[in-house]
Amino acid sequence: IDFDFVRALNVVKENNIYELEDMLYEINEFDYSYSNYEKIKKIFSEAITAIQMANSEEEINSIVERVPSLVDEVITYADLNSYKNAALDEFEKYISSINLKDYSKDNYQLIESKIKEAKEAIKKAPTMTEIDNIIENTKVYIENIDKKKSGCKGSSSSIAGLLLSALAITLLKNKKR
Repeated sequence: IDFDFVRALNVVKENNIYELEDMLYEINEFDYSYSNYEKIKKIFSEAITAIQMANSEEEINSIVERVPSLVDEVITYADLNSYKNAALDEFEKYISSINLKDYSKDNYQLIESKIKEAKEAIKKAPTMTEIDNIIENTKVYIENIDKKKSGCKGSSSSIAGLLLSALAITLLKNKKR
């Protein structure tokens, strides 16, 4: 065992661990949600553990160099608010593309209520994924609301039911022959 190498490597480990601790100290935890700041602490904890297990200075340097990019991937409140604003803008474009005259008064009110509910939920959403889910679920909800029918007053489901019944009767008659 080369004790000089081991001592020198331990000094490099200690110095880099102090550097990581300083980096963590410089991060303002109030820029992040609790769970996102916990992610950041985990990044540093895992990096420190990896440094302690490292067998070369190159390995240590590689670990330390990766930390800033990993931290940059964690979403800040500012990132989340920018995303919310962009998502609300896109949602407004979607809403303006809906022809509300295509809906009955009751269905129009359902859509308006759902849109209002979605906007409030987006403003309170803690993650980008939740924002995306709110918008997608709202779009699906709106797309599944019946539009006004022109001409015949029967609903498409009652017409489909009549057609299926007629088909079943025809099949039964043909089966008896």
